[in-house]
Amino acid sequence: MYGIITVGAINCLDEEELCEEFGIYDIPQLLTFSESYKDEGERYSGSMEWNAIGNFAAKKMQNFVSIVTSENYESFQNRDVQKIHALLFTDKKSTPAIFKSLSKKFINKLVFGEVR
Repeated sequence: MYGIITVGAINCLDEEELCEEFGIYDIPQLLTFSESYKDEGERYSGSMEWNAIGNFAAKKMQNFVSIVTSENYESFQNRDVQKIHALLFTDKKSTPAIFKSLSKKFINKLVFGEVR
């Protein structure tokens, strides 16, 4: 997930007020935040394995990928005709984090779609 999500750490011994503000009384404690400044964070309570944590964080990512079906394919193709269109064909139930990340990074250059 390097380059896709940002990770930060706080030492609650040095930053007691900050930890108290976020209700962190046990360590280790993980909170995930979206890019919204109004987001107060969501406490993670799953497995402390990197894959599980990464999947949890990926759900908070902004997503600029359109779901494309046979019914809306024409409208997808006709949207922003000056941009290149990229389609991901997948059997996954959710959009991969890397595709979400690319859809945000290249939002002004590419139109991303996903066919499930």
